[in-house]
Amino acid sequence: MIEQWLNVLLTNKKIFTDEEAESIKTKVNQLKKSILEKSELKETKQYQIQQAYNEFRHFVIVGHPGSGKTTLSKWLVMNMAKQCLGEKSMLSNNSFSTTNKLPILIPIWKYVDQSKENQNQRKRTLLEFIYGNPTFNSSYFQEEERKILSSLIKQALVQGDVLIIFEGLDEVPAHIDRSDLMKEINDLLERGIDYDPKLDKLSYSVFDRKEINSANDAGVGNRFIITSRIEGNYFDQINYYVPRLTIEDMSNDALKSFCNAYMECIKEINVKTGRQMKEYKKDQLYNEITKNKDIFQLAINPQLASVIAAIYNQYDDKLPDKRIDLYEKAIGKMIERLTTVSTVSSTSYISKELGLNSTILWSIMQEIAEYLHNKVEGLGEKILREIIRKSLLESFKQSSKNPDMNIDELISRLVDILKYQAGLLSEFGHNSFRFIHRTFQEYLAAKSIIYFNGVERSEEIICKNIKDKIANPNWRVPLSMTFGILSKSSEYNDLFKNIITRLFNDEQASTNIRFSTSLIPYVIIDSLSDMNFSSKETERE
Repeated sequence: MIEQWLNVLLTNKKIFTDEEAESIKTKVNQLKKSILEKSELKETKQYQIQQAYNEFRHFVIVGHPGSGKTTLSKWLVMNMAKQCLGEKSMLSNNSFSTTNKLPILIPIWKYVDQSKENQNQRKRTLLEFIYGNPTFNSSYFQEEERKILSSLIKQALVQGDVLIIFEGLDEVPAHIDRSDLMKEINDLLERGIDYDPKLDKLSYSVFDRKEINSANDAGVGNRFIITSRIEGNYFDQINYYVPRLTIEDMSNDALKSFCNAYMECIKEINVKTGRQMKEYKKDQLYNEITKNKDIFQLAINPQLASVIAAIYNQYDDKLPDKRIDLYEKAIGKMIERLTTVSTVSSTSYISKELGLNSTILWSIMQEIAEYLHNKVEGLGEKILREIIRKSLLESFKQSSKNPDMNIDELISRLVDILKYQAGLLSEFGHNSFRFIHRTFQEYLAAKSIIYFNGVERSEEIICKNIKDKIANPNWRVPLSMTFGILSKSSEYNDLFKNIITRLFNDEQASTNIRFSTSLIPYVIIDSLSDMNFSSKETERE
């Protein structure tokens, strides 16, 4: 992030000349080299995905939420499939030549979940799962087709002709699941595979492999790639050295290319639909993003870059100054799409048919965010139903209004909408959901501290919520956003000032060790970039 922002500053002709910018870059590179030499660290090497694939037999891909791990996994599988079919593949070019492998993409939670569902039966090994359930019970395939595919995978495994990508290793929640799973993965990496023709079954060879990962024979034998979020990965349990490759944030050039491509796409859509559109400068969106360091920091994440571009397009070519305002607008637009009657939207019946409004949806999403932020595991449908029921009953109680349909039917309809249509939640395991990006969860969790069912909580309850969470590192970002949200109301009331004063006074008088550790000043300092200061307050300062 720092390097990208430095590049933004150095390209500003109003601040630096070309000679000055080049001189600064040279000095920074010299300083980095000096630090690496003094710390006896080797310089980190960068790889294009084709280069990494051709150099390493197995490797681990880690990245932040929204960095592109799933996209990269699908890209590898699709290009290898094209190569196997004799079509043009981006894995092979003049610089690289790859061996054909049968590509298999496995969301790793599917293996863990099938083990839980069949607890009364003998547990299948990960190897058995790979060839024994090749279609993940998809109704698209006939039984005979499944058998043929299973036989094909067996043959390819024995011959060393498969590329298997295990996606989302961090999504396995329970520690016991992780431990067992890592043993299985180590077996795949360490041992060869034998075929028993009598039992028509594969098993691990009794002999260890001499070479687990070698640049000299990257294309030889079965290949395994693992993906995980940076947060929560546990690859230290892999017995042999396997390279860990971290997906970098988008570079300045990549972000600029994305912004230009996005605006071109919007232009084409408007032309096709006959909408009027004003003229855009080539780098207009990119320039708008780089005006604000906080927005730029979000934009170098591919998923959030898409959100920022959408907000820019939908709000008259303007971007908010604060990230909390960006999240408010983004989530607000998603909810608006569900509640606003539109002839082009199939999801706008929430207000029309279900008799619900955006306030209820905001309330439900805030409750979901608070639950997820207090838990390690994902959100199951049972808990989702409980949260929806609680929010609906509270809303009906406040409005003295009875629902037009049976409460259980209403909950079922809302469950399906939130899971598959709202655009905020995504499935990451069987019956397990999370927000599409953690920052949305953090913002909604922050709002849950202040609001309940669309109504601002009392000063006393807000203070209590903050005090209960301030010692928990997991709540540091939501609390920063909480103070930012509170500061926006300072022009209309003294709530923000009163809460800050009260927290400091309570901290000095508190005998609670967890609360009396001078955390308040640090959290407030962290919150400064999220806070809004009126012109009057600035003048007083």
